[in-house]
Amino acid sequence: PEKIWLRYVVYLAMIAVYFILRYQALGYLLTDPGSKYPLTGWVWFLNLVQVVAQYTWYLVFPPAYSGFHVFHPIQHFWESRSLASFGLLALAVGLGVVIHLKARRLLFWFFWTFITLLPFLHFPALGDNLVVERYLYLPSLGASVLLAAALASLWQSSRPHLVRWTAGGLASLLLLGWAGMSWSRAGYWKSDLTFYQQSLRQDPDAYHFYNQLAYDYYQRGEKERAWEMFNSLDRVYPGERPPAGGISPEQVLALPDQHRSFRRAFFDAKTKAAAFLFQEGAYERAAERYLELISLFPDRPQYLFYLGLCREKTGQLQQAREAFQHVLRLNPYHAEAQQCLDRVKSPADRDSEALCEEARLLAEQKKYPAAIRILRQAARLSPGNPRPHHYLFNIYWMTGQPEKARTAIHRALQLDPENQLFQHNYQSLGTP
Repeated sequence: PEKIWLRYVVYLAMIAVYFILRYQALGYLLTDPGSKYPLTGWVWFLNLVQVVAQYTWYLVFPPAYSGFHVFHPIQHFWESRSLASFGLLALAVGLGVVIHLKARRLLFWFFWTFITLLPFLHFPALGDNLVVERYLYLPSLGASVLLAAALASLWQSSRPHLVRWTAGGLASLLLLGWAGMSWSRAGYWKSDLTFYQQSLRQDPDAYHFYNQLAYDYYQRGEKERAWEMFNSLDRVYPGERPPAGGISPEQVLALPDQHRSFRRAFFDAKTKAAAFLFQEGAYERAAERYLELISLFPDRPQYLFYLGLCREKTGQLQQAREAFQHVLRLNPYHAEAQQCLDRVKSPADRDSEALCEEARLLAEQKKYPAAIRILRQAARLSPGNPRPHHYLFNIYWMTGQPEKARTAIHRALQLDPENQLFQHNYQSLGTP
């Protein structure tokens, strides 16, 4: 007897190769613990049905083009989207039964349509963008064959005149509709600007594109529109609606890690808005923005650095020095901050630094009494400068004077309590 399964060996092998290649393409994302949609149990199943139903609908009725479709999860079975999804899939299953009974030669293409969707149904592997047109490239081949076969069957009906004209009319309408959509979509790719504009027209919650569109407007000299885009994310939030007055930075920080992509885009917009104000010369307003960011992220040197630049531009040199010193405490190798600090130092500070350098050279020559005398002079000249006291600590430590070393490093820590090097040196002395 004929072994029917042998007919499908080639197809099964092709499917296996396809899944292997797909796993290689998406596998590195499968272990991402911060997936935006950590759905489980019944809710996961409801959303799985919704995604499959959306793809099935889009195969015949493509959506208006968008670079990013924000996915809104279903939470309950009785939601309208859930009922519509189950209804559409029931029709798809019914179509599969009809094909099995009346046109088995097409059953392969029916399964092709849905099997090629399987790699895109693993939510953790896909991040934010679950429903994307490009995932339909392979499934559309099966759908096209099935649709062509259905129209051909109508054309060959036993009532040729009425049914053939009906089939021909449907085919013409579909082809014209798809051709029109293809033509309109081509226009969205004329430039980055048209692409981002269309994406936000189609889905205003596509938060990824606000910053790109703002940058494009700024490059084109449309500064007011750029500013509007930078500040639009206060009113955007994927999923549940934000409060009427907009979502605050504190609320964004409190979001669970699954929303980290939105959080990153939100604060990227805040950072770029502050940079926009700085470039436009609105230094006071830029400083306010940077202070807000520093209150949320106190350990990020870039915010403190630009705050220092704002203070320098507005003549607030003491505040500028404090900001640049804070940057150097967080990152002692920040060359730009050191250059800026040197630029805004007072004459007394510069003289004190010069004396410290002179003392350092004397200490290298083991002329310790002269170095100590100069460092005490430097400390008197600039009482707020911790560097002379730290140099004194080094000399006292090397010359076996632990109590004087402790006093010197303690004074340095009083002037710069967050300096990790000072803290380490103080702890190295042990308990008095």
